[in-house]
Amino acid sequence: MEDERGTRVVEELLAAAAEGGGFVEYYDDGLKTAYAVPFRRQFVLVGGYSQDVSNVQVRIADLPRPAVTASEVVDRETLITFVEEAARIYQEALRFEGGPPLVEIKNAFRVEGGDWKAGSIYLYVVSGGGVTLFHGTEPFREGNPTDMTRTDVNGVPFAEELIGGARREGRKFLRYHYDDPAIEGDEDTGSPKLGYAVSLQVGVSEEKMVIGSGIYIPTDEE
Repeated sequence: MEDERGTRVVEELLAAAAEGGGFVEYYDDGLKTAYAVPFRRQFVLVGGYSQDVSNVQVRIADLPRPAVTASEVVDRETLITFVEEAARIYQEALRFEGGPPLVEIKNAFRVEGGDWKAGSIYLYVVSGGGVTLFHGTEPFREGNPTDMTRTDVNGVPFAEELIGGARREGRKFLRYHYDDPAIEGDEDTGSPKLGYAVSLQVGVSEEKMVIGSGIYIPTDEE
């Protein structure tokens, strides 16, 4: 596991424990410091604390302009292109060293009015293990397990059908209801949305990461 800046966190913790105990600094939604010690035979005991790094300058990757930007997503076809362009960039960052760190790519994905986020058009990334790695409008979900049991107002299990479907089939479309960040008052009912997600193969693991987005549909076109 690597953190937002490329530190191999688990590897470094194990190495610190092997030396009899040591500190490891890493980033997980901010700078954290952990201390690891060997514990019995095959266990490592870790403790850590969070540190306020609000004064640290945010670095944003200078990504190539996609064929379709967030503001240009207007229908099914442009949504496909937008998501698959994002998937290509994210997967290249996972495969090749020397490019921008993932945290800088995610920062670029988060810029309002940029190529990758415009109003209600945003991206999300879910790890192969089911953890939300990135969410364009709900950063509080990042670092937490994705609730695959969530349903919309009509009972559609959208997380399982969209994310799980993308893992099984490679790509998945789904119509469901979800809170539109551009609309006030739909927090409970959500607004009609067309979601599209694709899966990414990460290394030799059988688990597949998923990246997706969606476009909100006018009620009269639902």
